[in-house]
Amino acid sequence: MATVTLGNIKFNWKGAWNSGTAYVIDDVVSLSGSSYVSIQAGTNQNPASASAYWQQMSAAGTDGTDLTSTLTTQGDIVYRDGSGLARLGYGTAGQVLQTGGSGANPSWVDASSGGFNLIKTVTVSSSVSSVIFDNGSSGVVIDSTYNWYRMLITNLQFSSQQVMRARLRNGGSDYSASEYEYATENRDGSNNVGSNTSTGDTSMRFNARNQPYNTTQHTLNEIDFTITSGRYKPFMGRSGGFNGNGETENGQGGGILKNTGTVDGIKIFPNSGTIESGIFSLYGMSK
Repeated sequence: MATVTLGNIKFNWKGAWNSGTAYVIDDVVSLSGSSYVSIQAGTNQNPASASAYWQQMSAAGTDGTDLTSTLTTQGDIVYRDGSGLARLGYGTAGQVLQTGGSGANPSWVDASSGGFNLIKTVTVSSSVSSVIFDNGSSGVVIDSTYNWYRMLITNLQFSSQQVMRARLRNGGSDYSASEYEYATENRDGSNNVGSNTSTGDTSMRFNARNQPYNTTQHTLNEIDFTITSGRYKPFMGRSGGFNGNGETENGQGGGILKNTGTVDGIKIFPNSGTIESGIFSLYGMSK
């Protein structure tokens, strides 16, 4: 009767290859991250080069990078900057990840609402001479993060009938030279029209006529402005509600700060007197 040699009925894992070990057919070893199966008995036959004795089963892949020194805190993510792997910290609750596009790094930004990101809201409930948003005392970031800024002002009340004004700021100081130019127009419920212009004011004006100070006669105001360094700074302003005579009125104004310097803040104030109440919300928009 013929004899049939079955050999091994399964592979025999032998661990790391050792030059002093005698291997037989179907022994399996590892070497430099790859694995090899013996196809001929032998000793001191390097699997990486002795193809008559070994057949490769799997090849070593590319080693990954140990990120434990890059990622230090729960919530961190890793990305590639201009030279290698970099850490982006966990950000602030509610923020979302934003790409900077080709050649730029990702960043965390506040969640967008209709294209605008709320930066900060200031509520006035007692007399103040002005409301300031800047990178100093108020801790507001006004910089090249956004191309376009918008301020919404609701429940605005002055100590007397006044015109609302604004100045851009830098380094804690106003741009207050006679570099503001504007043109404004208002129309009331009786179809009366008022207008005002200036080619050299010390602040920006958004209304042709006074706004109310009666506690029931508030207006809604909106101011748009840009801060691009190296260019003049354009403004737009709109208002709706009541005028100083208690009549319904809408108005608009546009102008410019003829200064190419850096801007990191804005100040809102009345012609004279004080701001008695109001909710001032500053938004930023990238595009």
